[in-house]
Amino acid sequence: MMKRLFEKLRRRPKPPQYNYYVVENSFVARVDNESKRAERLMDEGRWLAYDDVWDVCTNGRYVASQEEALAEFAEILALRRADR
Repeated sequence: MMKRLFEKLRRRPKPPQYNYYVVENSFVARVDNESKRAERLMDEGRWLAYDDVWDVCTNGRYVASQEEALAEFAEILALRRADR
C-alpha cells in the first residue's frame, strides 16, 4: 500500500516554479523555470503569455517572491492611476 502511494506521488506533475521580474518599472512578468516561457501580469490580474522572454530576462529586475512581485505590481497600478 505504501509503495503504491509513493509511486502515485512520484508520478504527480510538479507545479510550475517561476522567477518573477519587474520589467522597466512598467509591468510584472514571470518565467517558468522548466519551460522558460514568460507570462505577463495584466491589469485585471490574469497572466497572459508573453513571447519576449529575452526582454523579461535582460530588462527585468529579479524579484525574490510572488508576494514581492504582486506588491510591486500594485505600486505600478497606483502610479498609472495617479497619472490619469
